[in-house]
Amino acid sequence: PNWVCDEGASMEGGIFAVGSAEKNPIGRSFQRQEATAAARDALSRQISIKVKNMFKQFQATTGIGDAQTAEKATQNVSKQISAQTLQGTKVMKTWFSPTGA
Repeated sequence: PNWVCDEGASMEGGIFAVGSAEKNPIGRSFQRQEATAAARDALSRQISIKVKNMFKQFQATTGIGDAQTAEKATQNVSKQISAQTLQGTKVMKTWFSPTGA
């Protein structure tokens, strides 16, 4: 359905988020719980998110003349945290893919 793909859309009188979960041997009830938790997490991140970022860069050369070599490494790490109390949230629609995905 279209609403599954319209995660950035708004709803009259509020905001919404979409959650999904893969089919698993535990059953549809657990799959629904996983999808609901994922949607609430996405909803919380829409309201407020704290981002921490770390960027590291390393460069070095060794050797002399033609035997000289260079090394370079870059690392970029981002951590996003959202802490919200969501009151009054409810599942508006559910849909199960024919393939269970």
